[in-house]
Amino acid sequence: MKQKDSNKRIAIIGAGWAGLQTASSLIKFGFDAKNIVIFDEREKIGGTFSPDCSYTDLKLHTPRLAAECLNYMFPGDKDTRATAIEVYRYLESYVDFVGIRDIIKLNQKVISLEYNSRSKKAILILEVKSYNKEGGKIIKKKQEGPFDMIVYSSIIGPANYPRFVYAEKENEQRKFEGVIIHSSQVRSDLVDAVLRENKKVTIVGGGKSGVDMCTIFCNRGYQTNKNINWLYRSPYWFAKYEVFFHHRSFIAQLRAFLLLLTFPFFCVSSDFALFVWWLTGCVIRMPGSSLKYFDSKRFRFAFLDENERRAVSMNPPIVGDPVGFTSGGLKLKDGRVVLSDVIIFATSYKVGFSSIKILKDDCEVDPQIFNKVLYDHAILPEIPCVFIGHTFLTCNGPLRGVNIADYILHYLERQSSLTEVDMRTKANKLQAKHWTLGNNALFTSEFCYPKELMTVSLDFWLLGYISLMDLFRYYFNLFVMGIHKLPPRFSFSKACARN
Repeated sequence: MKQKDSNKRIAIIGAGWAGLQTASSLIKFGFDAKNIVIFDEREKIGGTFSPDCSYTDLKLHTPRLAAECLNYMFPGDKDTRATAIEVYRYLESYVDFVGIRDIIKLNQKVISLEYNSRSKKAILILEVKSYNKEGGKIIKKKQEGPFDMIVYSSIIGPANYPRFVYAEKENEQRKFEGVIIHSSQVRSDLVDAVLRENKKVTIVGGGKSGVDMCTIFCNRGYQTNKNINWLYRSPYWFAKYEVFFHHRSFIAQLRAFLLLLTFPFFCVSSDFALFVWWLTGCVIRMPGSSLKYFDSKRFRFAFLDENERRAVSMNPPIVGDPVGFTSGGLKLKDGRVVLSDVIIFATSYKVGFSSIKILKDDCEVDPQIFNKVLYDHAILPEIPCVFIGHTFLTCNGPLRGVNIADYILHYLERQSSLTEVDMRTKANKLQAKHWTLGNNALFTSEFCYPKELMTVSLDFWLLGYISLMDLFRYYFNLFVMGIHKLPPRFSFSKACARN
């Protein structure tokens, strides 16, 4: 790292695996640890997998091998899926292994970011949570900074509900007499109460969280066909876990290799690519009718194993559009009523960054910037010291943090020569137009996720950051060979020449 950059300061928002890996990689690449700080609003590290955030029975969607940080092995069988508590314990041990615990500041929520366009730096306003001797919560505000780079590394924001739910929650005279809860809040005490009192549960949402909710009750032997309603508007597609993460027999490796060759089909015709994958038996569609059968926008590249597929098969879904509540359940658009004692909304999350107040030169910014394409799929041109981690999707798991750290060091060296106009112009030339901060890539059905993932990779290749051979090698190792030790290799020589 250049001497002139040695005093630059970096703030990382989010102490999940990507944030932790980013911080440790920055230090490994030569950045001074005393100039890095990680803020997280929760009481423990781990992000999605922290004990105060993960719902009951949450597991990795992928095997342990895809959840390893750089040069730090995940304990247990690498082909199995770890539970949330196992991931949390692994990340706790990783923090001590790389020696970054002192730079992590927990119970500190970022509520405001104030950017100065002359210095190209920003300060953060935080709410710091603590407790008094009686256990009462104390909230104080403080200011941190200025920072040369702020890395937003928290993909999950507040729970998302359909609009009519917010109106019900705000109404003093609620129509529904039962319990309304988001899937992220489901804990064992609620599940135990449902089983003990034989309550009727409605699960709203056809995505992976909805499947997880069905699986929770199925695994406990609950009479799912009588007491569980699974409701969604249209069916999702899922990939079969054992096709992509297998025990590496010759036939399994050959099938995974052939599927890998069809990935580029998503860039040409995503619906046709989904049809090809269906023909090969590697994806399944949930029951229910829709206007288009092979609708690739309903494919989020989420995986279901045999146990999860068994669970959903025991829960014949109700296909319908919920529009409101009655005293005894949910009212659908076609007039039907789904009777319920407990309604679990497995309806994804909002974009967390949108809850932070953004000021530029003392003026609040237009929220529409969140719906614009980012520079290099990472930087807000209007606030060029903000890096958005979840849109810089170079690979799976924590190893993405290695690429993030590498890019940040490259960006800091040329930041002073970049103008907002140039950054916006170059951002608008990128091919992946839907890959914005406002569209949380994992939680929207507005576009086909595999198609956008391939298009983002194409943009990185066109930018000169990555070779197609390195990208192919990464996915070949992951899906065919069961190896996930290094992220795709980034190179910035062509990018420097371009600028």
